Amino acid sequence: MPRATILVSLALFVAPLLVLAGLEPRVDKTFCQPGYFFDTVNGVCDRCEPGTYSIGGGIRIDTWDDDWMEKEGVLLRSFCSSGYSLQPLDDPSNECEGWIPQTNWLRTQDLEGLHDVTFILEFEFNVVQQVGHFMASYMSITELHEDGLRLQVDSHPISHLSNTASFQPISISLNKGGHSVRFIFYKNPTSSEGLDHSRIKDVMIQGIKYADNECTSCSVGYYQPFATAAQCAPCPEATVSENEMSTSCHPCTSTSYASGNSRCIDIKRPCNSGDYHYILTPCYLDGNTWKAAKRFYWNHPFDCNSQGQTLPSETVVDCDVLNPCPPGFLRGTDNTKPRCQPCPLGTWGDLASNTCKGCPAGSSAIPELTISAWNNWADLKMTTGCEGDCTVNGWQLYSNFTSNEGAVNSFGRTWIEMTVNFLTTGSVTTTYKTQKNTSTASFLLIVDEMAVELDATAGTRQARTVHVTAGAHTLRWEYIFNPTPDAEKDDQREINIFELNFTGIAGGSAKECSICVPGTFQPSVNQPTCIDCNAGETSPANSTVCSPCPEGTFSDSAGSPSCQMCPEGMSSKEGQSYCISDTCIFSFEGHTYDYSPYKNYKTVIPNAEFTGQFTISFCDRLIDGPCAGSSFVCEQFSNFNPSNPDQKYLSAGSEIQFFGLPDDPITNQPEGVQFVFVNGDSAGCPDGVTRSTTVTIYCSVGMPVPLKVVESAELCSIEMEAYSSFGCPLCHLSDFERQNGPCYNGSREVTFIKRNDSICNGQVPTIIEKCSHGYEDALLLTAAAIGVVVVIATFSAIMFHLYQKNKKLSFKYDQLLSQQQQNQQRSIEPNMQELETL
Repeated sequence: MPRATILVSLALFVAPLLVLAGLEPRVDKTFCQPGYFFDTVNGVCDRCEPGTYSIGGGIRIDTWDDDWMEKEGVLLRSFCSSGYSLQPLDDPSNECEGWIPQTNWLRTQDLEGLHDVTFILEFEFNVVQQVGHFMASYMSITELHEDGLRLQVDSHPISHLSNTASFQPISISLNKGGHSVRFIFYKNPTSSEGLDHSRIKDVMIQGIKYADNECTSCSVGYYQPFATAAQCAPCPEATVSENEMSTSCHPCTSTSYASGNSRCIDIKRPCNSGDYHYILTPCYLDGNTWKAAKRFYWNHPFDCNSQGQTLPSETVVDCDVLNPCPPGFLRGTDNTKPRCQPCPLGTWGDLASNTCKGCPAGSSAIPELTISAWNNWADLKMTTGCEGDCTVNGWQLYSNFTSNEGAVNSFGRTWIEMTVNFLTTGSVTTTYKTQKNTSTASFLLIVDEMAVELDATAGTRQARTVHVTAGAHTLRWEYIFNPTPDAEKDDQREINIFELNFTGIAGGSAKECSICVPGTFQPSVNQPTCIDCNAGETSPANSTVCSPCPEGTFSDSAGSPSCQMCPEGMSSKEGQSYCISDTCIFSFEGHTYDYSPYKNYKTVIPNAEFTGQFTISFCDRLIDGPCAGSSFVCEQFSNFNPSNPDQKYLSAGSEIQFFGLPDDPITNQPEGVQFVFVNGDSAGCPDGVTRSTTVTIYCSVGMPVPLKVVESAELCSIEMEAYSSFGCPLCHLSDFERQNGPCYNGSREVTFIKRNDSICNGQVPTIIEKCSHGYEDALLLTAAAIGVVVVIATFSAIMFHLYQKNKKLSFKYDQLLSQQQQNQQRSIEPNMQELETL
């Protein structure tokens, strides 16, 4: 606990005991402790009476009105700046107002129509005591990591305050001297989605005076029963204090209800049967009958006059009559177990027979679970709660539905949460009704950490289905009320949830056998799920086996309902999940770029924003993974896909385009290349837009930088870049110096050294070539032959023949040398050492 909080707590609860014991606090010159004020007439510290308080030399601000900037001993400023600047805007026509008073707190201005604006709240003051304190409570709701509330004390580095929908205290210890405290709220202009606002309340600055000259009265809605108090406390729920200096709070009468904690409002409408509801207790077995108690409660919020009226008495009901077991569940006979027991996995049951039946091969009994009775959170294995300005702790149970009505007062969020284990890919269907349309509230289903909007037209009962993958998931239904400064409490949206239906869930039961859909199979009887065919396979409906895709076709993922034809210029073998292109060599304006090392090679790039990754193939469509056979670029999500909750991946490019960047005007060397992958998935993109990925590879010899996502990349237009020799054109033989080794036993080693001024991609491997002294020997033989002709004329014809034969050999040798040089040009290989940079 912060030291300042401990001081306040001691002053609030211990000081009254010291007074009763006759132990007055020590007076140090004109310094008076919290709970006391300096009596200037008598020159002593005197205590604060019940209903008042003092903080011991400072100021407390718990009411924010039109004159909120005019406080003794403190200079308050509220202004707007641009971006991350801390300087006020110069434009007087700008409509930014900054922080706005709202009685009990300050809140940031409505962001509608404002872009790249920062709201700054500044406190400047001078601490005269040896140690002072700045204390306040804050809350902040934002949806992007760049957004949010920040705090700066004096010239120290700015710190980020965590997101919270309920007020959280902060306490700062300060040395003697001048100080400034700034609250800085920034909203990223690239997104207008989500809830974005901050609030500040209960500011206390202690140490800016040696002592308080008087005690401060408790405000309306607050009370203090003890003397020598350092603060007042808010009235408990459903009680009020309607006057200043209150020493206690009182409940409202049966003909009124509490509005906040400051006043009671009279109720004239008499209560009727629509103002209360019943809740059933858990069913229990009494003989052969399952029974439950039916108990009645007033609705919340309580807004009718119940004077002279009482709730109906508790009654006992037959559970089987009031709430029969659903199809797929059997009525149990064991009081230690739930009344309705699910049929075993792989079997199903109807409502009439109360028996469980098996499913044949080629089908499955998909387990389901429906929640339609809302009586007890523990039995439902759910939790509920509320953050912000709450009147009750979460959603309310009404037997046949659950409602958020009245849970949130002026702002905040309330939720229902549970953990569900899915045996296979399943679904969650929420049946609900919205009572009122408003732009200041949102209703979401959050699967793990990603949200799906569950908005609805007012007055319409509807169902929304969200698909989820196999495994355990945390599900959270959340209502958020985030009003603008001018909004009223009546702008809230009341939402009633009637039913939740889960398919593929562990602990559920089937009400029928379902045939396996195309792309799945089931070879056995009495099974809860069908099995996905592997990639490269498919099957018709009601199958017990899968068949491989024919040659020239493919299926790129498990569970594909059919095989697709390979695109033009690509081919596949039987049972393949991908198609292969014939080349991976690109040409542009006379330059050749060799990416053949990337054939059947995939590049993986982390995607930090969604804790996932991008997988890229530069030559062919991906040959494995969820996008295999259909995409060059696949965006995968570790937890949840915000654009399409039904799957954990998106295609970010199904077609490829290649471009060379213009030559550098100074060096006349190519700057690099671009791969543009287009026609990806459109989920989450504006109308008519599909995902695309642009990969720019800059030409860099000897200084590679691995491929990475550019920070400015947008959701549906992804940009990546790298620096690599693969961005340079393929080398020519003229870019190398040939170095011949010595000829030994008819062969020699030849190496090729790249010239220092060569900017290209490639290397020529060292070769071993044959060598001989045949040409020189031929000359010697010719000379010897001439001598022999002089000496031995009879051998002249033979020598002439040998000369002609040697001439032919020399010509062939020159041809072989030229062919070898051509082969060496073709043998130039890309720089394999930089393969991992892409």
